[in-house]
Amino acid sequence: MEIILQYVLLPWWFSLPGYIANICPGFARKLPGGTIPVSIKYLGPNKTWMALPAALGGAMLIAFLQHQLNYPTGYPAASWWILGLCFGVGVPAGDWMKSYLKRCLGIPPGGKWWVEKFDFLIASFVTLAIVGVLVPLCYYLVPLAFYLLVHGPGNRLSYKLGWRNSPH
Repeated sequence: MEIILQYVLLPWWFSLPGYIANICPGFARKLPGGTIPVSIKYLGPNKTWMALPAALGGAMLIAFLQHQLNYPTGYPAASWWILGLCFGVGVPAGDWMKSYLKRCLGIPPGGKWWVEKFDFLIASFVTLAIVGVLVPLCYYLVPLAFYLLVHGPGNRLSYKLGWRNSPH
């Protein structure tokens, strides 16, 4: 059980601020000004300015709540606000960079592209590394594997609930 905790559950838990931050822009679309696009030409009509404060707020809240718990030895010792900031900025940054690349490649807004499954995690992990938060390899691989399993069903559900403009 200790091995599962150390190599599966804690790495997934570590990335939870990123998962929540990735959901928050969908909720933010319902707020006043939540549909104002960043750049229709470069990112498409679905990438909004509200995504940044929504993702940042969601990530910071989850990181703060996680900070209130006691962790076993070996869990990354980064400050909660650093984790929240990195996930909160990394999520929309990854999404916006992916959308820009899609426009450059001629993929229409809402069109499928394999990078969409993990763009937010990769950008968040890069942001964490830039500020010096380096974690064991399983802290990168487990969240990526988990997200690959839940991405499709989660997007279809959020589309049905009206939180997304496309089911993928």
